[in-house]
Amino acid sequence: MTASVKSRISFEQAKAKAEAGFSSLFVDGVPKNAGSILREFYLEAEYCWMFFRNKALIVREELIMSEAAISVSRMGRVSWIADLSDEPERLKIYIAEMSDYYRQNGE
Repeated sequence: MTASVKSRISFEQAKAKAEAGFSSLFVDGVPKNAGSILREFYLEAEYCWMFFRNKALIVREELIMSEAAISVSRMGRVSWIADLSDEPERLKIYIAEMSDYYRQNGE
């Protein structure tokens, strides 16, 4: 028996995973003609991407995830994370930490 080898996912696959995650915040699905669920702004590091929700879309605010962002590892692991997009210096540190976390865990 051979061990399975995880392969890296593409940016488009990571983006689709983030869109699927954010879609869960809508009671009746993403509104028709609402535009993109993701903001154009995203970050990329060696071992992950960070995606941010389009804040113009109204979500179920009772969910703690309504103010979160999504990180997707190069191997496809999806994590809900703090949205620090309004704090550029902290965000720069955060993506480096997340990338290092994924590297250390083989993600």
